[in-house]
Formats: sequence, structure tokens, C-alpha cells
Amino acid sequence: MARTEARLVSVHARQADGSLNPIEFGIPENPEFYMGGGGLYGTARDYLAFLQMLLNRGTHNGNQVLKPETVALMGRNHIGDINVPGLWKTADAGASHDVNLAGLFPGQDLKWA
Repeated sequence: MARTEARLVSVHARQADGSLNPIEFGIPENPEFYMGGGGLYGTARDYLAFLQMLLNRGTHNGNQVLKPETVALMGRNHIGDINVPGLWKTADAGASHDVNLAGLFPGQDLKWA
């Protein structure tokens, strides 16, 4: 097993008693379709560096990774007057709970960028 694979966190499934157990989960090398973000992973440090790069308009440690216009485009409203529904019902109660986004972001419009 590669060093990186040994450090990955397992995917877990919720059991009837509410506990979580690790399950086998892998991304196929040649998937039938590509999921948004499917197969992407990194360390917490790398993720924080990525977020710092976004906050610095595409620059990290003096290196321009993304154009400032690209970062600005990522944060713009791309769905107009449409709002994301406030309550998201789970598709699989064994894997996740419902999420009330309106409760997490009270008084805010919910949009996708």
C-alpha cells in the first residue's frame, strides 16, 4: 500500500444502532462517469493551502496558481434568482441525515457558485 493510501480516512456507514462502521469504498480507475470531486483527496495542510490561495485571489507563497478573475468567477451567483432548497432530504438514511441548510445559514439566500 502506498504511503498516501495508508493515511486515508475510511468511509463509514451508519448501523441500525446509530454506530458507524468502516466500509469498503474505492474510486474505479476507469469510472463509468466522473463525479464532481470524485477521487480528489489531500492532507488538511494541503487543503488549508488551497483555501489560502483562494483567499489571496489565486496566489499562494508568491506563486500565481489561478487568475484573480477565475477566483472571482468561482464566487459569483451562477443560478440567478433560483435558491437552493433549504431542506435536503437524504437519499440514504443509512449513510446520512437530512440537512436543514436554512437553519445553518439563517436569513441568507442559498446559491451555488
